[in-house]
Amino acid sequence: MSIDKVIVAEPLLWGGKGFDMFGPWHLLWLVICATVIGLLVHGYRSLPADGLRHGGRRRLVLITAIVPNALLLLGDILKVQTGTFSPDWWPLHVCNIVEYICLWHALAPSRVTRELLLCFGLTGGLCAMLFPGWTYCPPYTLPCISGFMEHAFSFAVSLMALDDPREVPRWRDAWISLVASVVYLVSFRWFNGVFDTNFGFVTSPAAGSPLEWWESALGNPGYLVPYMAAFVVTVVLLHAWQGARRRALGVSPRRGAS
Repeated sequence: MSIDKVIVAEPLLWGGKGFDMFGPWHLLWLVICATVIGLLVHGYRSLPADGLRHGGRRRLVLITAIVPNALLLLGDILKVQTGTFSPDWWPLHVCNIVEYICLWHALAPSRVTRELLLCFGLTGGLCAMLFPGWTYCPPYTLPCISGFMEHAFSFAVSLMALDDPREVPRWRDAWISLVASVVYLVSFRWFNGVFDTNFGFVTSPAAGSPLEWWESALGNPGYLVPYMAAFVVTVVLLHAWQGARRRALGVSPRRGAS
């Protein structure tokens, strides 16, 4: 197999038949993603929790956050080189935003970054790996590898950000994710209309995702109602999970935590 069949700009693969959702290749990639996430989180927990800016944990978070952004940049460079970097391929999907937040968190962790990674990093990463939007890419190509690895590394950073139950988001932080979701929905519903794009799948559903089921039942933009409702429920459940973790371990939020 020649290298140009592997390192290829994703738009050049559009419309092809790469792998079936939940088929053998997809399941293999899910196993690979789970393994990568497990190894990264295990490595993080095996390092001393020294809290130092340049400590081992902080360095691992930074490296893990750099990887998905580097893969994203590499993909964009290939698109520019092949003249296929149209608005459809601008890195503005929710999961792209999560990648930027991962880097933000690695450089300056705060309650805001932890809240956004809890509600967008975990949900966005999981949904993308379960319902990938790049099934038209052959499973051995760079776009497919990047698609799974970008989300796996972002998911790992999100778990690392939530590892200490004394610093995880509290109920009072939930408004950050809810406001961010509304701002994204309103902004990109307009943006997509102007540039004929579909960032965040707020203009039309992602193929093969539950959004298609809701559109069949409620039409467009009707499917946005359960879309947003599902996110609100997810925010509530994720915060309930974090609260339960704190209670189970008998810890209180850290005073003065960022």
